[in-house]
Amino acid sequence: MDSSGPSGFRNAPVTKFLVQIIGGCSLAVSLLQSRSSPIANILRNPVWRAVSPVIAFPALGPGVVGTFLIYRMRVVERLYGSPKYAAFLFFSMVTSLVFQVGFKGYNGPYALVFAMLYHYHHIVPVTSQFSVASGVVLNDKMYVYMAALQLLFSPTSVAPSLCGFIAGMMYHMDLAGIQRYRFPQWLFPRRRPVSDTPSVPGPSSSRRQRQQPRQHRPAPSPPRQQPTVTEENVNAIASMFPDHSRDAVTSALVSAHNDMNRAAEILLTTAPQQS
Repeated sequence: MDSSGPSGFRNAPVTKFLVQIIGGCSLAVSLLQSRSSPIANILRNPVWRAVSPVIAFPALGPGVVGTFLIYRMRVVERLYGSPKYAAFLFFSMVTSLVFQVGFKGYNGPYALVFAMLYHYHHIVPVTSQFSVASGVVLNDKMYVYMAALQLLFSPTSVAPSLCGFIAGMMYHMDLAGIQRYRFPQWLFPRRRPVSDTPSVPGPSSSRRQRQQPRQHRPAPSPPRQQPTVTEENVNAIASMFPDHSRDAVTSALVSAHNDMNRAAEILLTTAPQQS
């Protein structure tokens, strides 16, 4: 498993909403720009011009890359929880729009993506590394960084990207205690806890197993060894969850088989208990 966590939108409803809205609107913009039909006049509507910097990229290429980045960074929502993540995005969007008042010609939610990128860089741990030519060591987060670099050099993207990066930094620094604010929990579906419990076979499969000859039954597998939890992973998770005791962090890592992303999801679904 890489630094983006489990595939899909599990425990990431805000990311799912953004991917659908931004991806769909960006695709619609790219299709309407190539047509001269009356419906294409929507792009010149003042209302659309006001909301387009937040919900649509100006072309198909940046739209694909930007939507990919939003999806890839869904692990930030899983670490923060959806109420806090939605509040973070709202703060970043409003702050970056204020910063961009003096800029002309910007279009697309670049600021939102780069605000996410700042937090992705600071709170998501590296889960794997690999070597390339000349002994250069890279990690699994490089795919996000390379895609973000490509998005940064899109036309008219530098200024809004910088504004979003600054907005993300301001939230990370917790200026004026902004991190204490949350969107209401009832706006989001209940988080599904991480479970490693194997599926229970149904009656039909159990009956077939009983009908098999005894001599063909495989030998019982040896007991699974307890996973080794490294001190580095404990310190990394403890820094992200200061309200949880080290014993709770260690227990979560053991339950997650030393997978930091799954351990973070476990801690997000349990109440903190200081030692």
